[in-house]
Amino acid sequence: ATLTTDHKIHIWNAADGDELQQFGPLAGPVTAFAFHPNDPLLFTASLAKTEPSTSLVQAWNFHDGKTVSDPLRADGIIRSMTMHPDGQRVLLHVRDTTGDGSHARFWDIETATPDAFLFLHRDPISGVELNSTGSLLLTSGEDGTVRLWDTSKVKPVGSAFRHATPIRDMQCSHHGRF
Repeated sequence: ATLTTDHKIHIWNAADGDELQQFGPLAGPVTAFAFHPNDPLLFTASLAKTEPSTSLVQAWNFHDGKTVSDPLRADGIIRSMTMHPDGQRVLLHVRDTTGDGSHARFWDIETATPDAFLFLHRDPISGVELNSTGSLLLTSGEDGTVRLWDTSKVKPVGSAFRHATPIRDMQCSHHGRF
């Protein structure tokens, strides 16, 4: 799947390179997307056309390309999104509209409500990554730190990993040890 500047998500056949389907166009620029781990759903994040400081998360039926429910509304610009392996929550990485900060937060898909806890860094978050079970979360900050979080206890695990320069990318290994 690819995200393009035409306000659409394009789904491709990996075997022959043919385009299978498009989702959209969405009202505003598409900023992120994620596949549901169990159901034939695709979640998209886009900026609201009339409220550029608001992001909309929309669920789409993968088979017919139609929206499934009303969009979830989040203040700020969603930079990335990741589905929790349980399929009940989506992790949104949101940049504040001022550009001065960001956070990561789980949202309940069924109720369209955010969890109370925000995953934060001293400086804005630059990336988020869940391990394969969703029990651990990595967040990277523009301050050159990476934090490991226990998502069930909503607490950091150990000290931050410190780098001399900003983090460009990160990943958890599938077994979660690295």
